[in-house]
Amino acid sequence: MTDKMDSDKKESNYLPKNNTKEKSEFSICPYKLQYSFGFNPNVPIINLTTENRTLIAYASSHVAMMYDYSSNEILPLQGHKTAVETLSSSNDGKWLLTADFGKDCTVIVWDTEIKMPICTLFEPHGINGLTAARISPNAKYIVTVGNEKFQNVYFWLWTYGRDKPDAIVELSEVHLDRVKEISFDNDFPKRFALTTDHRVLLFTWDQDKLSYYRLIITAKYGRFGIFNNSIFVRKTSNILTATTNGFVLVCNHVNTAEGAVEEDANIKKKHIKSIKLQTCNITVILNYEGMIVTGNSNGRITFYDNELKLLYWCENRELESIRSISFDLCSKLLGPVYTISETDIESNNGNSTDELNSETESEFIENFISQEEYNSFQDIKYLNNKMDKKLSYLTVNIEPIPKYYYDHKNSIYVATDATLQRSRFITRNTFVSTTKGTIALLDIANLKCKFISKHSAAYITSLDAHPESTYLITGNRESILNLYDYEKCSLIISRKVPDLPNLETILNYQTKKNQIIYISCPQIHESLTAITALKYSPTSDLLICGMENGTLWVLHPLTLELLDEFPYKHSSQSIRNVAFTKCSTYMAYSDDALCIVVFKKNNSKSLNETNIWNLIGKCHSHCLPIRQVLFGPSVKGNSVPRLFSLGEDKDLIEYDLEVSGPYPDPGLKILQIDRIESKATPLYMEWYPKFGAETLFVISNSEHKYRLLNDIIRMIRGTFVNPTFETPILSKENNNIYMVFATNKEIGLQILPIDGNPYTSVAITGHPFQITGFAVDCKKSIVFTMGYKDSCVLMWKIKFRSVNIMKRLGGEGLSPFYSLIKGGKNGWLFNEMQDLFYYAQILQQGENTIETRKISDMASIKQIPNLMRAVGYFPSNKELENILCEVSYKNYAETGQLLEEITFEDFVKLYINHRPVFGYSTKEMKKAFASFCETKSVNDEDLVLTRDQFMNILFGTYPEKNILEDKLLGEPLTLEEAYTYLKLLIPSEDANIEHFADSKGQVSINFDFLPSRISYKDFVTVILGVDLLEKMRAENKVT
Repeated sequence: MTDKMDSDKKESNYLPKNNTKEKSEFSICPYKLQYSFGFNPNVPIINLTTENRTLIAYASSHVAMMYDYSSNEILPLQGHKTAVETLSSSNDGKWLLTADFGKDCTVIVWDTEIKMPICTLFEPHGINGLTAARISPNAKYIVTVGNEKFQNVYFWLWTYGRDKPDAIVELSEVHLDRVKEISFDNDFPKRFALTTDHRVLLFTWDQDKLSYYRLIITAKYGRFGIFNNSIFVRKTSNILTATTNGFVLVCNHVNTAEGAVEEDANIKKKHIKSIKLQTCNITVILNYEGMIVTGNSNGRITFYDNELKLLYWCENRELESIRSISFDLCSKLLGPVYTISETDIESNNGNSTDELNSETESEFIENFISQEEYNSFQDIKYLNNKMDKKLSYLTVNIEPIPKYYYDHKNSIYVATDATLQRSRFITRNTFVSTTKGTIALLDIANLKCKFISKHSAAYITSLDAHPESTYLITGNRESILNLYDYEKCSLIISRKVPDLPNLETILNYQTKKNQIIYISCPQIHESLTAITALKYSPTSDLLICGMENGTLWVLHPLTLELLDEFPYKHSSQSIRNVAFTKCSTYMAYSDDALCIVVFKKNNSKSLNETNIWNLIGKCHSHCLPIRQVLFGPSVKGNSVPRLFSLGEDKDLIEYDLEVSGPYPDPGLKILQIDRIESKATPLYMEWYPKFGAETLFVISNSEHKYRLLNDIIRMIRGTFVNPTFETPILSKENNNIYMVFATNKEIGLQILPIDGNPYTSVAITGHPFQITGFAVDCKKSIVFTMGYKDSCVLMWKIKFRSVNIMKRLGGEGLSPFYSLIKGGKNGWLFNEMQDLFYYAQILQQGENTIETRKISDMASIKQIPNLMRAVGYFPSNKELENILCEVSYKNYAETGQLLEEITFEDFVKLYINHRPVFGYSTKEMKKAFASFCETKSVNDEDLVLTRDQFMNILFGTYPEKNILEDKLLGEPLTLEEAYTYLKLLIPSEDANIEHFADSKGQVSINFDFLPSRISYKDFVTVILGVDLLEKMRAENKVT
């Protein structure tokens, strides 16, 4: 009974109208998309509102959203790999088409009543992508236009379920223009028009044949500007094309009978006249109930009759350039079913997992009537009462409103048209979107305007989540900060970062006082306005805002007002990683100038000293981009915290804060520098949860590996394969049980501790291009992501149960690791590993012993190097040293004893976690060989080394062109090692080592069996024994 009551309560809170359904579903998808803060303003919105639902559809990143604006609920339509570029719907709103235009493009038709994909066209134009796609008004046809050099137009009878188009036409004569818009004829849906920048093409589907012709424009294109869109005027034979210079081109065929509804499809149209309809860019033109509706770049919406006579116009000063206009539908379709999944009913940490407040966003109330008009009104009191009841007012027909509108108290101010009769102008509710990121609901008949969304269209460049409350802060490239309450899905405040004061004056004042606090880099870069770093302090008392120009502002965490009078300017380039100590006493950041800047909180404020932070110092400590700045707890006997930085130069640097500061002397001091990688590039570092006595870092690198590193002695304690979707560049600890991570495009969830098990992590696409930042909320249950050149922030609910299910599916022991071994459990490689492991036991006991053999599941760790090489992995000496240290010291911190033996299961896991994840490709081998050659050519024939150069490389010295280099090249071989290995690789009749004495009596070895010139092809095929063609063929097949 309790479950039933809870279910009913959820239905009443979430489900629109009377269309309800409960469904419990369990999946391994790690995240559920809950909301999108912002949308793609370049894609038109679609109004799907009917008598029984209040829905609009818009694009956010790679997801199409159906948004119920009455309940503030999001219904995501996920299925695209790249950004959704176009939306269109049938006349009744039943069918919604979404399409992305990338190389892996997909066109999907959705049933908006059940929120399910009905038809999917995968890569309809192959790898070429799309430039336009649209569904017909009667939902029978789909037209797609490819992005080939000579564009192809595909006509689909999609309801038949065919994988191939029903007609194909190549646009060979318009290859210099790209088709950008498709418009159907509502009266005759088999006819449609394609619009390019300077052409209009008319198509007709007739008797299983698609034919077209190009409209001839009888004037210079420069006069009209660029074509935006074309429409077929209903119940006439006219075609109208709107342009950027405010023209509307009228096309028709000659001798058209007045009032004609249908026309012969074979009669070609021509350009009849051009009308300068407006003085600015006409961005939108469409048909609506016998009227022509336009929107322009000034935010004005205008209604005309079919002869382009003005009927009505309206505008709102908050509406800028119009991107789309969409009216309510004459339909009784129901709203989509809201599905209750496991995230709605499972509980995480005792909290409800899917409780979103259904309150709508704050209503923006504004009076848009000019002062001159206002003074002309006779009844001011009555007008004010009217204003209080309206959300906002439209400016209409600009002439003063007649007195008789307010003669009676019960009269209502309504919209009237521009005719002499001043008839009441009635339209259905209208949704308007702008290129600046605004969505507005217009009730034109009653002069009301409600703003559904007012997110900035500028790209999001930084974000962070409040550590204690349900707030999300974002910053964009136009210096605008937006604070959201993500629980209510509402915008709280939007504020622009203040302008910079006179930095030279502040610097001079500091210099006189001999105390540098605020300014040490007074350079001002006015064109650099992006907010590149946002970080709340752990104590929630302030917000750090780092700028692209190197400025750092200290703001109030909620009001976003300045807490410090002046900014801190100690960098000449963008601020990136900001870090705090847990008590917020110290703060540090890195910048693009490869510097670390450290501050300490000023606890001795006075009337003369109001600065929040004191500058300890800054240090140019890395030579490649800095990936992470991290504070750690102090060591025993010291109260000062520890500070680390990690760079792509493979250096982990610890700073000595105890002897550092103030700036400039002594400044920031370095305590220790450690090279933590030999080949891979470190990408991210975080503190690893304590599962034992040691304190460890977890570091991800470019070779798809996690490294566990001891924070004191810098010894590697573990190496594990990380999820191989892309390279994990960000990670977050979550309750010491789970870790959230992000790759270039995916966001994932991983169970801790890390062990290389591929079934302990799951991920989904978080952004189609690149994830540039993400944050986890204070309850560790929601993740926020932002992407490259995207104005949206996506909010994801973490589904912890998904990764637990995935782990159970993988099995126990070695079962989940078999998928990482070629051939699996019954393959040749695994059987070979078993045989070699038992042979290693025989070698350990002696090959010729007469004692009873002891066969067990253990082998000496001294056999690990030979075992690794025997199964095809050839680690360097340094890598072998790390492997042996990992095994030997595995339990040393807990037991104080070194391990001397390894089990077969542990050996298999060790091999899988340490070997190259994807092996070595021919491209990598060629690049390595070319780095020693004197030529820059990439042709195989030009990549040649002499015998002496080749041997010098093996002995660890640089080729002759780099003879001035002092350091050794890698790990050099001895003479006998080089001879032995090369003789094995290039067998000859005489296998004995040939010794010769030189003039000084020293013994040398003859390498004349090597060719005098060694090309790249010879090196790969002869020395390494690789079938080059077969390997390249296999790599291309995988790709």
